[in-house]
Amino acid sequence: MGFGRPAWQPTPGIFQTNSFSFRISRGMALDFGLAEPTEEEAAERAVQAAEYRRKRDADWTTYLWAREALDALDAERNPIARRVLDLHRPDESSTWVTCAGCDWSGYDGEAPEWPCRTVREIAGFHGIELPTGHLTPPETKRGDT
Repeated sequence: MGFGRPAWQPTPGIFQTNSFSFRISRGMALDFGLAEPTEEEAAERAVQAAEYRRKRDADWTTYLWAREALDALDAERNPIARRVLDLHRPDESSTWVTCAGCDWSGYDGEAPEWPCRTVREIAGFHGIELPTGHLTPPETKRGDT
């Protein structure tokens, strides 16, 4: 008997209380430990878990590389480049990291993603390769090893 599964439950996948019952998918029952996986399901889940761990590790490697690139850009001491970089700093107040220094307008206008073209040009001039995409750390699941 799994956690949260009443002993009087008639079949896996149908959950009942005194006032209502509802059906869940086999996958959900497996995810919450309410059903035992078959050998095929266990093998498929093991492959999926290994793929998830591989992708997570690759995401962390990319993230750490991105942090090193941003630290190199932050260490720039040229006074003109430093003032421009300070103007075009990341603004993390919204869902996506945007550029605080780029001008944008219009009813449907959206702030440019950071690092913006200006920051990329300065980084390129100094030989610093910046990553593309979002620079937030990858998420990890609880209990993931």
